[in-house]
Amino acid sequence: LDEVATEITQNHNYSIRAITNNQDELGKLVHAFNNMLDEIERDKEQMDEIADSLSAAKVNLILKNDELMQALEDANIARTELAQFTSMVSHELRTPIAVLSCEIELLVDGVREANEENLTSLLEEVEHFNGLINDMFEIVLSDARNLTYKKEPVDIVRLIGRSAELFLWKFNNSKLKLSVIKEPSLSVNVNADPKRIRQVMDNLLKNSLKYTNPEGETQIIVTHEEGWVWVSVQDTPPGVSELALTKLFDRFFRVEKSRNRATGGAGLGLAICKTIIEDHGGKIVATASPLGGVCISFCLPAYIDAENEDELTPSLSVNDSGEGE
Repeated sequence: LDEVATEITQNHNYSIRAITNNQDELGKLVHAFNNMLDEIERDKEQMDEIADSLSAAKVNLILKNDELMQALEDANIARTELAQFTSMVSHELRTPIAVLSCEIELLVDGVREANEENLTSLLEEVEHFNGLINDMFEIVLSDARNLTYKKEPVDIVRLIGRSAELFLWKFNNSKLKLSVIKEPSLSVNVNADPKRIRQVMDNLLKNSLKYTNPEGETQIIVTHEEGWVWVSVQDTPPGVSELALTKLFDRFFRVEKSRNRATGGAGLGLAICKTIIEDHGGKIVATASPLGGVCISFCLPAYIDAENEDELTPSLSVNDSGEGE
């Protein structure tokens, strides 16, 4: 009994038992002592289980608390972004409404005549106003990842060339050069919604057309590298700062000074472009252009259909020299 009690006291070993063959009072004492150890061991096991449960509950509580804190932080961020979005929407919509109101008042007061020029000016403001509303609707869908797509195998080189063709006369009228640079006879298919990719290209070319200095140049470079199609739209000065390059895809962000001298837009176009490209499994980045302006590049995974590869490779509408036909 002394040896067992010492082992329990020093090493907390509750599985040890006293051994005896006595059937007298000492034997009964040993059996009672062992029975007491059985009770203590069971109680200890239960206490250990309770301790383990409490420890697991503590860890779970810490995790839940972290999740709650993160949810609270996300809610605060969302509330701040909503307030900023509401403020910016109010500001962006107020400007064209004020212009429309002013011009209509001038017509009503007889200060201006209701001729073709003045009515055309009103129509332009209405179109600008409608464009803002459409952009804001798109950005809301973009945030919710609810933009609709009708994806199909598309020759990306032909699609890019078609976009360049439609903008060529606008660049010529603005005394700007527009060219498409690609590998000879390059033809690559991507699984994409052609209207959405055209929307991306239209936005990039509009920005370049709007901000590039007269007598400047915009190049569209198309390359195919290791299963990815890269499309880069780069232009000549003015450029933007490195800090601005990191914010170009933020909602409502517009660069001040030289590249913001032209009016129009709400700074939502590139944010929408980012969502469209990412929803197609690609990525889009902004860097300084080697021509001195800004370069916006996006990549899309190439689509290959081994059985119908020839059928999915239509002829190009941009010649090998890179100029729009």
